[in-house]
Amino acid sequence: AKDIEKAYGVAKEANEELKKLDQYKNDFMRQAQHDLRTPLTVMMGYSDLLLDGSYGKLPKEAADVIKRIIVVTQDKLKDINNFLDIEQFKMGKGVVSLKPGVELLPMLNEITSVLLPGAEAKGIYFKLEKSEKAPIVVADREKLKAALFNIVDNAIKFTEKGGVDIKTESNGVVKIIISDTGIGIPQDTIKSI
Repeated sequence: AKDIEKAYGVAKEANEELKKLDQYKNDFMRQAQHDLRTPLTVMMGYSDLLLDGSYGKLPKEAADVIKRIIVVTQDKLKDINNFLDIEQFKMGKGVVSLKPGVELLPMLNEITSVLLPGAEAKGIYFKLEKSEKAPIVVADREKLKAALFNIVDNAIKFTEKGGVDIKTESNGVVKIIISDTGIGIPQDTIKSI
């Protein structure tokens, strides 16, 4: 009985220690989110202000460089968000928060405006076909945007000639169709995507 009581005491102490460590890890992740995202968000903000002409008219060459800075910064934000989402998922926290009334067209416009300079630099076309009625869905806006951004970014990255098209269809079920003239995805890989 004494051994069992002693073992129980050790297990209880270890459990308390694990709870503290888990809290430290959660605190660290929250701080990491802030410390990693903040400087990139500030860079995006100032870049947008420069492009909007808030600090005066920019020469075309400078505007092109700032557009490239925005693309790279957006890409790094995407990487950080993906990493942090994976860590949250590992900690058993839900990473998707569904909300009604998410409009697809503004989201696709944002993605297009960020990725268009990269497509133009490669000399390929990049078109967003706007439907008459903009689809509205139930989704986690940021996660859906990140997923679509990744798909479109890859389509541009792996397309050397031709270009990339995005369109939406809505017949009770909303479809977002992203097609490109790139190298495609190997058949054996498609099954695991």
